[in-house]
Amino acid sequence: MASYHDEEEDDNVATKLLVPTSGGSGTTNTESLNKQSENSVMMGSGGNQSSYGTTGYGTGKGSNNQETEVTTIAAFANLGTYFSLPISLVNDFFGARVCSIVSAFLFFAGYFLFLLLYTGIMPNHYLVAGLFFMIMGSGSAGGYLASISTNLKNFSEKNRGLVVGVLASCFGLSSFVFSSIYTYVFSGELEGYLYFTAIFGTVVIFSGCIFMNSIAKKEEPKKEAEKTLLPPPQEEIQDQQQEEGAVVTYEEAAEPQVEKKVYADISANKSLEPPVNNPFGMLMTLDFYIMFIVYMIGSGCGLVIINNLGAIVIAYGGYNGQQNLMVQLLSIFNCLGRIAFGFLSDKFLLPKYHLTRVTFFNIAVLMMGVMHFIFAWAPVNSLYFFICVMGFFNGGIFSLAPSFCSERFGAKYFGMNFSIMNLAAACGSYGLATFVTGQLYQINIDAPRTTTCHGHDCFQLTFFITSSLCGFAFILGLFLQYRTRWVYWIFFRRRITQSKKQV
Repeated sequence: MASYHDEEEDDNVATKLLVPTSGGSGTTNTESLNKQSENSVMMGSGGNQSSYGTTGYGTGKGSNNQETEVTTIAAFANLGTYFSLPISLVNDFFGARVCSIVSAFLFFAGYFLFLLLYTGIMPNHYLVAGLFFMIMGSGSAGGYLASISTNLKNFSEKNRGLVVGVLASCFGLSSFVFSSIYTYVFSGELEGYLYFTAIFGTVVIFSGCIFMNSIAKKEEPKKEAEKTLLPPPQEEIQDQQQEEGAVVTYEEAAEPQVEKKVYADISANKSLEPPVNNPFGMLMTLDFYIMFIVYMIGSGCGLVIINNLGAIVIAYGGYNGQQNLMVQLLSIFNCLGRIAFGFLSDKFLLPKYHLTRVTFFNIAVLMMGVMHFIFAWAPVNSLYFFICVMGFFNGGIFSLAPSFCSERFGAKYFGMNFSIMNLAAACGSYGLATFVTGQLYQINIDAPRTTTCHGHDCFQLTFFITSSLCGFAFILGLFLQYRTRWVYWIFFRRRITQSKKQV
């Protein structure tokens, strides 16, 4: 590969090429916990492209790429990771084990092809690098989907937020692990690090075909007289309104009736069944498009900072390499945010008081906007603290999106449905983190420089735009929260029913 030299002395680390390091309703028993341990390891090895903030800046600047080209490579990696419809078809129709095998092959192929480019065997171009990262990202996404979909089946739905949060936290924590390995074990030597990541990640993702398994639910004997207090039947109205995506108010339907008591057999009551939509049905609902916009803005704003962290540090007066610790802190608090938001959204599911999964998602989006407004003014040394806060709420966004998708549109087609919805994150990555940020960055570069910008003006307008967009997304999210409250009434009642059955 050709040698790279930056135009400024403070950026002379640029001999490295861009590496986005890759990354139910059963009973919770010892066996399912063991399965989740394996799935957690898979998530950790497959989700480490977030450490791009550590390795990415030196790469793009070293090849004299513009900021738009640097972040375009990251956008390709995000596209492969977030829009994973082909690999989701494998997961939904052939199962998690076959998906693990195919994902391991894609993961290794992406890294192997990139190594050919890095060593000079193939001609180097930022679009070619982006294509290889997209292949790697597809393999990473396959490991993610196989782990999530398996555990949606193996664990009780009352703990769905926490289970998804724990798995997603491993996906996010991998950036801390791999960026630390890159910095301290390989001392910034890229070729050896690429070999390590390619082999280690491939082996772990492939191991899913051995260890991952959906645990069959133990059927309980039918009880002839098992009855419980349920609301008046409104099946026909509910079914019609669910198909049309209309607003359904369950305040009368879900609260126990004092004057008129209606008893019904639990297994025969259709109002306890959550909605199930295939991808075509999902695309016909207004809820999908509202969530798509809110998720695109929330995730895209997080990626504005993650994908451009190295450039932000330099622009604000820091030095190249200062972002390494920030990436590690970001990863840790991103992990904590995913677990915390998953747990809290499970614990405080109270649709009567308008507390649903979407409520916590809206809080995360709103706080993301607040953080972006602060980033527009913050001095470089304060970024250590603010990157932790931003990472915490960014973790909440990525933790709650798959939970919402599985609840609003059902777990049966989760792989395909979430792959389509996850395209929102890829759109946010390119639209906000690449196009908007890159263009405004280039405009603020002072001559004679051509690739490096200095000063808060480099990103200030970007942060003003993204914080405003988060405010708009928050308002849309409130509307989505109102529209989907009927879904969480169903899950709330299912919890009550399950508790009575256990008693």
